[in-house]
Amino acid sequence: MSTASTTSTWSVEVPTPAAMADLGRRLAPLLTPAAVALLAGPLGGGKTTLVRAVAEALGAGGLVRSPSFDLVHRHPLPDGRWLYHVDLYRLGDAVPDPDTLDVWDPDGIILVEWGAPWARWFPDRLELAIAVRDDHRTVTVTAFGALLERFRVWRRRV
Repeated sequence: MSTASTTSTWSVEVPTPAAMADLGRRLAPLLTPAAVALLAGPLGGGKTTLVRAVAEALGAGGLVRSPSFDLVHRHPLPDGRWLYHVDLYRLGDAVPDPDTLDVWDPDGIILVEWGAPWARWFPDRLELAIAVRDDHRTVTVTAFGALLERFRVWRRRV
């Protein structure tokens, strides 16, 4: 029987929007083809700031803004892959299967704001939970499945 953990978690204080952007740039190398990151946190917590920084670090083309009303924004990456930025906030409890939104791409990267309901479809994922208390933010990153070992190596470097 294996005693290896099936998740790995790391938390960091993020005092400013610039620090949130820096965290996004540092997380970008973890997001290889087929990577999925599910983001949670309150309105104004910094989810879109983090996604924007990840997208810029990966070289995504186009303006990166919250897709709240469009649900999905697709951004081309320099190597021909796509970055999918999804926002499920406006859907409430009516969260669709990811196939319905045409975002599953074995070579793409999927970043989902308000993404907790999609966890069951993506066993190999990162979860980024943003907690806000007063003006201080803490981001907790948890890795699952195939991203676990890559995340553990990344943590040793940060």
